[in-house]
Amino acid sequence: LGYSVEQFRSLSMEAYFSLIHHEDIKPVTKCFDYMKSVVAENSSILLPTKFRFVFYYRMRTLTGNFITIRDEKLIIKNQMNRHVGITLLSNVSKDNLYFTVKVELNKYLDNHLVKVHEFVPRAIGNMFTNRELEVIKLIDQGLSNIDIAERLNISIHTVKNHRKNVSKKANVRNSLELIRFARNENII
Repeated sequence: LGYSVEQFRSLSMEAYFSLIHHEDIKPVTKCFDYMKSVVAENSSILLPTKFRFVFYYRMRTLTGNFITIRDEKLIIKNQMNRHVGITLLSNVSKDNLYFTVKVELNKYLDNHLVKVHEFVPRAIGNMFTNRELEVIKLIDQGLSNIDIAERLNISIHTVKNHRKNVSKKANVRNSLELIRFARNENII
């Protein structure tokens, strides 16, 4: 990035975020929130040294140009058996033909680092149809597929299709993740 170690170490969180491309600040914030939620939900089973979070976003260099960076966050144990957080920033501008802000959750399995999930915040705008928004709100109310079908006067097959479509659009795996996504995006 062109900054000296001293300049970079002395950055406040606000100053650090001022280096992030203005279009990426909100999605990066959502990625950090995702990371915090994963850690909080798995704190009893999360072995910090077994996980790595990898963020992708654009950051301003000392010369004022923006580059795509890979921001890898990992935890190691030091000689005194304490956990130490490490951040590794890499310029991946030349590697990325298509750019989107995202965070990957990686886990060590059999001594290999494997991507187990990817969170990609999206602009909500017109992401969901009005019917899909109705289904999301009813899922949040705890209604089953049958109850949603009856409430909206549609078939259970249609409800299942809507659930599949909204999960794909939100890049989530289950109803809990969908509701978390919808709340983070102020949909519900």
